[in-house]
Amino acid sequence: MTAQGILQAITGALGESDSDIGGLVSTRLTSPISIGTTSFPVESTLDWEPTGKLAIDGIVYSYASKTLTSFQGITHLANQVVIPGAFKAHRIESGVLDLNRIRSAIELARRAMLVDYAEGEDLSAIGRRNGVLRLPFLGGDDRFRPIVKYLGYNPRGTLYGLELALTGLVGAGNFEIYEDLVRNPCKVFIRLNGAAATTDSAQGKTFLTGSELHNPSAVDQIPIDEVLINRGTLHGIFFAPENLFTDVRTSRPTTQMINEFPAAPATQAWRYYGGTEASNVALANPGIQFLYFSGDARYYRSLRTTQYGNVEVEILAMVPAGFSEPSAKTVLTIGDGVREAAATFRVTGASTFLLGLSYYSGGVWVPSGTVTLSTNQWRTIKLKKNGQSSWEIWVDGQRVLSSDYLTTSHAQLERRVTLGVTGATTSGIRVKQIQVKADDITDLSSLYGRTASRVSNNQIDIGISLLSLLDVGKELLLSESIAVNAQGGNNNGRWKIVSRDSASQVTVDGILGSGASVSVVNPVRVTIPVSEGEFQFPDDLGKTIQLSGSVLGNNGTWTIVRLLDPDTLVDLGSWKTAIPTKTNVCEVSGSSFVSEPGLAWQLHPMFVAESGLRFDIAGTSTVVPGLVTVRIPFPTFSSPDFTPVFGVVYSAVLSAQVLLDASVANALIQETPELWTRYYPFYLADPLGFVRSYLDDILAAGVIPDYLIV
Repeated sequence: MTAQGILQAITGALGESDSDIGGLVSTRLTSPISIGTTSFPVESTLDWEPTGKLAIDGIVYSYASKTLTSFQGITHLANQVVIPGAFKAHRIESGVLDLNRIRSAIELARRAMLVDYAEGEDLSAIGRRNGVLRLPFLGGDDRFRPIVKYLGYNPRGTLYGLELALTGLVGAGNFEIYEDLVRNPCKVFIRLNGAAATTDSAQGKTFLTGSELHNPSAVDQIPIDEVLINRGTLHGIFFAPENLFTDVRTSRPTTQMINEFPAAPATQAWRYYGGTEASNVALANPGIQFLYFSGDARYYRSLRTTQYGNVEVEILAMVPAGFSEPSAKTVLTIGDGVREAAATFRVTGASTFLLGLSYYSGGVWVPSGTVTLSTNQWRTIKLKKNGQSSWEIWVDGQRVLSSDYLTTSHAQLERRVTLGVTGATTSGIRVKQIQVKADDITDLSSLYGRTASRVSNNQIDIGISLLSLLDVGKELLLSESIAVNAQGGNNNGRWKIVSRDSASQVTVDGILGSGASVSVVNPVRVTIPVSEGEFQFPDDLGKTIQLSGSVLGNNGTWTIVRLLDPDTLVDLGSWKTAIPTKTNVCEVSGSSFVSEPGLAWQLHPMFVAESGLRFDIAGTSTVVPGLVTVRIPFPTFSSPDFTPVFGVVYSAVLSAQVLLDASVANALIQETPELWTRYYPFYLADPLGFVRSYLDDILAAGVIPDYLIV
């Protein structure tokens, strides 16, 4: 406490305005409270008294105990009678005031000098005076205070001193100290109970995420091995990526057996169809060769991907010389469950053939583009699919052909990659090796699709009747909009679901932000803090922004007509701006602002007529111990194809870290009923690091600590 603070306290007391200097500690409700409720869930009870009084909406309550995030044993007085539970209903995020201590400057000055009461920087100063530094992960005073007590006056180097230190660091009962003076006279052994490093706490820890590979147990369910931790959530279910190499210099592809994941039984990597394999596919040293036949002779393998995934299949192959093939024959095909394309060959002379990027039409493969290659030469030939963007053919590491995803493909409901030829041929093709890669980041645990459409300015119909009342408060992402409004914006954006209007319709709105500023110098310009959110060019043109909290008449709702470069303040629409581009400065129509900072702001949608929008709603799956249930059934595979393999990603492990959650530069999507951030914060840290850093400092010279977590 500074001398200035003491002086302010004295003058405040003389002027009977001490309440202006002091104030109350507060937190907020994290869920609504109904009449009679005896437990109040809140954001944090850090530094509140173990028992005491609080106030919500002017009602005084007593609480008998607390947890990290709730007050228990709630009672109130009515006509001098103690009545359990809440006096009336309270809304979520209502303010909860601490009535235990009025923190006037005078009281703070006195308490700041005592380790039992000092807080924040005052407690850090007491610690420094006693040689105990507050490391970043020890942000909470309740944790740092006993460490100052135990270490500040610790008898250095004694077992008793170590016991005091460890009691403060990890808590009584969470450790064991022992020595072996005969075999290790200079070493002290410290065993930590696993809970000492993994127990949840309000700050200073976060979660690591791992993935598990599983086959689904039903069309909409998949098992998981671990139990999600308290603040964990399901991060997603994805197709397990594929990277399969097949050497066919001495055997046919059907002989290759693989284990899709450690617990899975061995399965056949490739299947064959089109007559008898031994009659149509010969072992030709080196490699396999497709012989004369009438019909198909192809190998195929299931492909774990959606239309959004990336796939490539590459072969080391040769087209032999000396035969005529007037029609196109397939070499490779890729089908993603929606579309299919092929690499085909057609012999044009004694020493050349045409390699084409083809689509199926009228019963034949029709090349949309070709390249001339020589026969009797071994080459790497790759067919590649880039999401919903394009198909490509590569030869010997060079891209030779490419076409739009929709142009050179036809409907194909099977998810597979094939190798072989179709129709009668006189020689076919030789192959030495095959490489298949597939990667798809589509989250199958969420609601997604391309069936969303506008209902009104702020309503969206997602086109499937799977919405739940539990989706209120979640984020709806709209993308791939092509409709343009009068100002040049579109329907793309991230919106919060404020109501579920039907099984397929929702009303959405923007998230309320703070810290917007306006100026009389530029009376149509609004600037928002980058940390609070950003506009996106050109998407947010034509949408409206609402300002509130003004005391100077700046409240209102206006249409965004320009988005400006944050550095030069030049209209982003006046030059070739990269799309999309982020900014925090906009100009609106119809305003005449006067200078004022600190305004609340909210972006509102102004949807224009459009259908076929891509939509995503995260967190729509249900998790119970050992099982995840999704709303959209998993993609299916044609029998007798392979069972699909999925990677399930979720939080199951606690890990110490050196930043508070609030210090992470990450957009908060929602706080309740679960904490969701746009990007999950990962930290890697040694859970014993903070223990080592203190004990190494207080141990007597020459004593070596040895640690073990059990």
